[in-house]
Amino acid sequence: MVVNPIKYKSKLQAIFHNGLAANMISLGLVQLTNFIIPLITYPYLFQILGAERFGIVTYALNIMLYMTTIVDYGFNLSAPKAVALAKGYTRELSVIVSSVLQIKIYLFLLVAGIIVIASIIIPEFNKHSNLYVFGIIYVIGNAALPTWLFQGLEEMKYITWLNILSKVILTLLLYLFIKNPDQYIYVVGFYGLANLFSGVVSMTYAIKKYKIDLTWQTIETIKGELHNGFSFFISNISSIAFSNSTIIILGFFVSNEILGFYSLSEKIAFSVWQLLSIYSQATFPVVCRYAVESVNHLKSFYKKIYVPFILLITVFCCCLFIFSDYLVYVATGEYSIQTVAILKILCWFPLVVGLNIPAFQVLIAYNKQIYNARLFNIAVIFHLTLCTCLAYYYGSIGAAWSAVITQSFLTLSLYVIVKRLNILA
Repeated sequence: MVVNPIKYKSKLQAIFHNGLAANMISLGLVQLTNFIIPLITYPYLFQILGAERFGIVTYALNIMLYMTTIVDYGFNLSAPKAVALAKGYTRELSVIVSSVLQIKIYLFLLVAGIIVIASIIIPEFNKHSNLYVFGIIYVIGNAALPTWLFQGLEEMKYITWLNILSKVILTLLLYLFIKNPDQYIYVVGFYGLANLFSGVVSMTYAIKKYKIDLTWQTIETIKGELHNGFSFFISNISSIAFSNSTIIILGFFVSNEILGFYSLSEKIAFSVWQLLSIYSQATFPVVCRYAVESVNHLKSFYKKIYVPFILLITVFCCCLFIFSDYLVYVATGEYSIQTVAILKILCWFPLVVGLNIPAFQVLIAYNKQIYNARLFNIAVIFHLTLCTCLAYYYGSIGAAWSAVITQSFLTLSLYVIVKRLNILA
């Protein structure tokens, strides 16, 4: 068979000039970095800090994720949609960006105050007060990332290399400055410094490229943005509550050492989650467009893109299950039956999450996000109750099962709602 190089080149050019393909490639590079760097840093931190200190750091990171979610509000979902609709209109885009940044400043000041006060008056936080105070850098670093802006503009390629550079900086900081267990207090802050660098540089670039005029917005405009993002905020809080509350709850029933082993298993299993993030972020603007244009186009899009994607996720999860013994040994330098058992349960979590992406996206695209918020609230209550019971009786194994069971309940419920609303009929 003779290959026509001109025809082959034209096909490649068509692929790379396609907005969705370009965004998925850019996001792929970002998430590939997010996948590789933890494989380098987590085993290093675990072996330097030890299981106990690693557990303490992971617990603090989970607390900071809650704080970050407050500052991000619901803008990771509401802002990309608003930006996508304002694309090409400089004035409207400037108002959106200014409003989001202004609200984030207010919320960051609130959260920083909460962290400082908690580090003083709560005994468990006070014992590691320096760790939590340095964690404020983590919050502002994540708040500075303009992923929502580039996602809405469908120009993710502009922050790809900055993200890679920030991860390299993080790795260097950890390897150069974390040399003994007592230096655990700096770990969370180092994560924040890397993101802060990427955020400031990429936002500065966006402001110049798209001629964004940052202005102080009126109370009415701020209220409007808060209202638009509120249901997403509740959904995000609920999502964080049951995806990250497991470690918080488990911390009440097991030692920091066991918590450290559970955390490591979770990090390994959730590494596949990076692929879910690539797909979800890259396809969401396209789903919003097709939702307006045609239901048939949307269905066709999911058949062509989603089905192969979820098959890929299934393969990755199977690999995690099969090679769990080896992965645990490489990460810890030892073989732990309990850690392997946890990983064999949690390895299916990403697959269950991946199965709910279409239903979740469709509800948002058709302005039915209130159902997401309500369902996540129910799921949070379900998970908090189930996790507390199972963690109390079965420790880390029970906590792992509660995470998978809750996510399965959520996935099934999302599709029931989509079916009842008859959205894709």
